Amino acid sequence: MYESHYTHHFFRLWGAREGAEGLAPDTVLLGNSQNDFDAKFGDLAGQVGLRYFLVEFKTDRAGIAQEVGITGKPHRHALYQHLRNDSNCELLASVGHFAGYPENGLLVFEPYGHAVAQRQPRKDIVDGIMLNDKPWHALDYARKPLAFDAFYTLLNNIDGSLTTAPSGFFSNGIGLPLKKFEEYIECMYQHLEQVVDDKGTMLLGITHPGTGVFIYFKETVPQLITRLHSAFNALRATIPPRPTPPANPAGIP
Repeated sequence: MYESHYTHHFFRLWGAREGAEGLAPDTVLLGNSQNDFDAKFGDLAGQVGLRYFLVEFKTDRAGIAQEVGITGKPHRHALYQHLRNDSNCELLASVGHFAGYPENGLLVFEPYGHAVAQRQPRKDIVDGIMLNDKPWHALDYARKPLAFDAFYTLLNNIDGSLTTAPSGFFSNGIGLPLKKFEEYIECMYQHLEQVVDDKGTMLLGITHPGTGVFIYFKETVPQLITRLHSAFNALRATIPPRPTPPANPAGIP
């Protein structure tokens, strides 16, 4: 099996739910398999009403830890290290960036940063905190994965009220408001370095932690965000409006 199989399966599951409940014109799902957004955002970038989210699919849970490791993907390695050192970005990731992987015959979802941690029995977690002289960190612990139906329901929560402490998050459900989503993308690429090539051109990029090779990033983060919104808008324009039901569907005079 390939990661793209699970991406496509996600769309099938989502379509089945929408088919049962009625297509929602305010939902846009960008499948990023084999395109530039795959490397920039992950396998899927989604907007459900006012809620934005990202999903990275793997053929197994262990693939997330491999991806953020020193020999994994440089941007993801830098992101994970940043999440461990920036509590605000960690909070954004916990409701806006997910890992999707198969488990016990189901496609399940877990916050991306938490999917790196090994699963431990509750007793071991408590003993580790109480007995070890080691700073506690949320990302050292796994989260209980969500099955697709629970994930879908939380993203389709129609309550748009926002929290006050911390401010600006949805009070219920998951996903990020637009401002917070853009803030998270800034978190994803806070590590970009500026260098000047031999022609005097300013370049953004990252030095691969394993090889030392400088990998170019061909646009600024604001430009990347603008391009993502353009893709959302272009796809949204192809979605037909929900049909208006007849005024008298039962035919009663």
